[in-house]
Amino acid sequence: MTELTDPGFDVPLLHDVRERMLTHHAEQQVLDTLLDAFKARGLINARGTQRTDATHILATVRTLNRIACVGETMRATLEVLATVAPAWLQPHIAPDWLDRSAVRFDEFRLPRKPTERDAIARLIGPDGATRLTTIVDLAAPPWLRLVPAVDVMRQVWLQQFVTVGMCQYL
Repeated sequence: MTELTDPGFDVPLLHDVRERMLTHHAEQQVLDTLLDAFKARGLINARGTQRTDATHILATVRTLNRIACVGETMRATLEVLATVAPAWLQPHIAPDWLDRSAVRFDEFRLPRKPTERDAIARLIGPDGATRLTTIVDLAAPPWLRLVPAVDVMRQVWLQQFVTVGMCQYL
């Protein structure tokens, strides 16, 4: 195979081939030819279309990203509050959150099953809403509302959850 840095490599020829492919809309044909070759060599499974842009794959990635976002936002906010107001935070945090927030959300695998992922979101959502409600409560120190991490968490909760009686994951 000729390297791109090889003096015999003709860059204008490569450009011309690319232009002809685009002009004749041959991208799909090239992709199908490559997929057939990969299947013949056993490099991909022939169970069906294996495109990473499939709707279900994108939806799963989006869901995982949203759960990781809210989980990490909650963990980071609690970490900041534990630093700036440990005495205030102690009675206002669920004991199981200490275990859940010990590891960053991007450092462990979220469950594969949608019902299990939904269960995690249903734990994080109401717990975060409770923390935010407690922070804006008149009994809380007013300066807690000014902590930047709290504001970020408030914004993430507004974006990712809808409140209908209790906090529910979108």
